[in-house]
Amino acid sequence: MRTALTDGQFAQELSSYRKSAFRLELQPVYTVGSERELFETFRAGRPESPVTREGFRAYYRQVREKTDAGIRTERVRLADDPPTEYQRWIRYMDRWNIEAGEIIHYLPRATAQRVGLTGAFDGCDWWLLEDSRLIQLTFDNQGRLTSIDLTTDDTDLRQARAWRDLAIRTAREEAP
Repeated sequence: MRTALTDGQFAQELSSYRKSAFRLELQPVYTVGSERELFETFRAGRPESPVTREGFRAYYRQVREKTDAGIRTERVRLADDPPTEYQRWIRYMDRWNIEAGEIIHYLPRATAQRVGLTGAFDGCDWWLLEDSRLIQLTFDNQGRLTSIDLTTDDTDLRQARAWRDLAIRTAREEAP
């Protein structure tokens, strides 16, 4: 069964994991309001630290607290060659995620296509929480979030675990 989530419900789900969280990021760009100003200053050649923004500080605090408690937060991001401007910015931003304790892997888009990851859940991004809750994030062609859906369907969860393992393994094999 799928349940549509509001932004608030999504934030609650994302803050409630107690064992592990994994995200697969497939989009070449995201158009997210909370990121817009930082991205624009980066594009203008004046990159700023994200800790100047409460939303980012709150996320980093959450990841740090979970990491300190032995809870794993991990993601695989697809990387284009050459990278999009947004992907260059997100690489700049990685430092703060990693300092908070998040594990980030990169996977070339061509490799992800070859192993079948770009079609995962019809090209949606997703979070797998505790291996028992799957949150699918649907974006339009401009990187705008159009829907957030939660499922606990066993078939979807098995597929997400298999894709997660494939994404991490392949990204590690591709790492320089």
